[in-house]
Amino acid sequence: MVVIGIVAILVGMMMPALAGSISQSRLTRDMSLLRSHAATIAIYCNDRDGFFPLAHDDPWIAAQTWAEPLLDGGYFGTKHETDPDVLRRGKHPSIAMSMCMVYDAALMRPGHTVPVEQQRTTPVRDTQVLFPSLKGLVFKVHNGSPIPGEGGSQFCCFELWRFPAAMSDGSSTAGTYLDFHSGLPPYVENEIGMPVYSTWYGVRGMDR
Repeated sequence: MVVIGIVAILVGMMMPALAGSISQSRLTRDMSLLRSHAATIAIYCNDRDGFFPLAHDDPWIAAQTWAEPLLDGGYFGTKHETDPDVLRRGKHPSIAMSMCMVYDAALMRPGHTVPVEQQRTTPVRDTQVLFPSLKGLVFKVHNGSPIPGEGGSQFCCFELWRFPAAMSDGSSTAGTYLDFHSGLPPYVENEIGMPVYSTWYGVRGMDR
């Protein structure tokens, strides 16, 4: 009994470290995948006169379905390559492209936004990104855990998990929602103003 008790204590002490190691391993894997996606998007843009992939006239849906034009063009072989974990489990894709890449930057300024139902996509070129190393391109919207509430997104606000993002220059980083706000309180207007996803000033803005 004493031996079993000691083993139980040791296992209990090891679990947090093991969980942290697994979490870091997943984060490293996701950052590598996102860098690869950023490179593939860059190739696509180069072949399409600089335009980012655009699959829908709603910018939010276009951000979620960013991989469809790349699949149609043969840049990916299967959907599994774009988001292996989530798609294998039959869930919605967890990787999104920033809607800044498919929406008018002039409508992404405080006081100049329009209601979500009026927002429509605008073709955007990669050369319009003013700060490539500072503007997020693709990122993990959620980590696969159940999303609290109705219609919520783990990306914003109520669960500050550390998510990975690939920047427009192909580099990658990770941080919480507030980290990408540089510690400032978030301000969202008509869903515009979420870091990486709907960054203020769009492709002219910065996420870090």
